[in-house]
Amino acid sequence: MPFASVLTLIRPDQPDSALEGAIGFAGDGHLMVLVAAKAPPAPVSAYDMTSGTAWLEATEEARRWAAESADAVEALLARRDQRGAVSGHVAGPVHLSDLVASASRCADIVLMPVGAARDQELEHAVVNGAMFETGAPVLVYPAATTPASTPKNVLVAWKATPESGRALRLALPVLKTAASVTVLLIDPEPGARGHGEEPGADIATYLAHHGIRPEVVKLPSEGRTAEEDITRQVRETGADMLVMGAYGHSRLRQRIFGGTTQAILDAPPCPVFFAH
Repeated sequence: MPFASVLTLIRPDQPDSALEGAIGFAGDGHLMVLVAAKAPPAPVSAYDMTSGTAWLEATEEARRWAAESADAVEALLARRDQRGAVSGHVAGPVHLSDLVASASRCADIVLMPVGAARDQELEHAVVNGAMFETGAPVLVYPAATTPASTPKNVLVAWKATPESGRALRLALPVLKTAASVTVLLIDPEPGARGHGEEPGADIATYLAHHGIRPEVVKLPSEGRTAEEDITRQVRETGADMLVMGAYGHSRLRQRIFGGTTQAILDAPPCPVFFAH
């Protein structure tokens, strides 16, 4: 079991099925579940007694809803004999990110299932709180699936960047148990500041030191985007996990102009192990 401590974040209105992937992934490990209800917007004016009273009532209702949902999740974990801890919270965007950061400091990995109905506030909290505040890896996967904690075929999307290096090192427990590991380099250029004299040789040697014998694939993009090449390689290798560095460029730039991280987040071709 590569991950002894797993963290995930859900909303009170999500069905039990939303936790199936997390329970399946955690296995014999410890699963921490944060149940986070959205905080109602605060009154515009401190002197508006009517709005203030309504806000207090709405906040109390959100607390009750989060607590009841947390109790239901605890019961579900007990029925499934899943070790874990559950806590209910009411949080706005900033507090939600802080909650994730605090919890992920003591977690091996943070799970982020993504479905058709995207919760941008929740996803932002996971990315900001885990990746940027604590450096914890985040596993993004389609919500209707159960990701494997010990995948058989792993694809590493490799770039000579600090983010890729961090993702690779954090993913070593997964890579060591995989039957096959493929390292993908797209348009690699030799050089002392990048991939070295022979692109792919350094990472292959590094992985060999850990008992991993990867296949190195060097691919010319030929006008395709990086996410297109990565997605195609996932299909061709039958990868059941993709490992890659996240946000080599700023999040603002990616949000405005797009980028590989955001494109893969929007449509993960398989469970994706991200680290920043």
